[in-house]
Amino acid sequence: MVIPALAIGLFLLYVGKFREVVREMRVLWGIAIILLLAVPWYILVTLANGEAFIDSFFGYHNLERFTSVVNHHRGPWYFYFEIVLLGFAPWSIFLPVAIARLQFWKRSIWQNQPRSQQLGLFALFWFGSVFGFFTIAVTKLPSYVLPLIPAAGILVALFWSEQLVQTPRSGWGIKLSAVLNMAFFLAVMGAIIYSPNLFQDDPILINMPSLLEKSGVIVSGAPIAGATALIGLVLMLRHQIRWLWLVNIVGLLALLSFTLMPAIFLFDSQRQLPLRQLSQVAAQERQTGEGLIMIGFKKPSVVFYTQQRVTFLAGADRAVSALKEIAVKHPTPPSVMLLGTVGNLNATDLKPEQYQKLGQAGNYQLIRVSKSTFT
Repeated sequence: MVIPALAIGLFLLYVGKFREVVREMRVLWGIAIILLLAVPWYILVTLANGEAFIDSFFGYHNLERFTSVVNHHRGPWYFYFEIVLLGFAPWSIFLPVAIARLQFWKRSIWQNQPRSQQLGLFALFWFGSVFGFFTIAVTKLPSYVLPLIPAAGILVALFWSEQLVQTPRSGWGIKLSAVLNMAFFLAVMGAIIYSPNLFQDDPILINMPSLLEKSGVIVSGAPIAGATALIGLVLMLRHQIRWLWLVNIVGLLALLSFTLMPAIFLFDSQRQLPLRQLSQVAAQERQTGEGLIMIGFKKPSVVFYTQQRVTFLAGADRAVSALKEIAVKHPTPPSVMLLGTVGNLNATDLKPEQYQKLGQAGNYQLIRVSKSTFT
């Protein structure tokens, strides 16, 4: 409720309509409906999990993520500038001119506008509230700012609709945006060509370079990005910048269809699919009361896939000492399952005769170890 209230409240204060609109919104009835829908779930999940849910959900995943770094997800103050630039590309290039066209600093003019003409300003407050809130937050993740993408879409759509319906403007800001737009697609072409080199040192994606080359993603993606840049350049030279939106849509859809989506499936086959497969094996092979420990990476999805409690240990050194402690405190059941990359499991110095290999998928392994090994 915090972020919508922030966006709506700041907008209404700016246009001088706070009391008027709040009365129309029937806030008390709205809050009552929200509480009626949400509170029963919170009560039930708290009864099921107790204080652990309160501490984890409200404390760890809300308060701590806002005030401190969680799971090493720190970022510089300009973190979300980069995320919006890439995550909303290629339309993000036109966001500055789309915002500037609003002339939001002319408050008196906006206060006299009818409500039907204030959509752009509201989208700006929506965008700015989400962006500002998570920029202040200490823990930073790309997905946090997804709620501002619809607002960014409204801002850019209003800009292009003005270019098409009214006499198109050709100021330096629009021309610069068009040049950067074409430069972006050229950069995408270069990134696609260079992409196999990005994963050579990744312990999980060791097969990714060869998979990318065999899949044809590079062969299809680079020409699409290059052709989009070339067509855009021709339109610019012919002073038809107003049609760049169409070039962007066609180019973007082609890249999504023939490059990005196939690449995502390849990533999934190396990063998440092995975890899903080994989680299924763990669920099938699990003996009564046997625990599951994941070493090296904290992947909460394993909890969902296995439908059981999972202990996460950060590194091999810490894992060995933790396993010794577990073996002493909880000698029964006599074995435990370990999940991790081949490198992380090898770093525990376990000999092949000391464990039972239950499965391997991608660069992940699932093994069973007797607790007596650590005592």
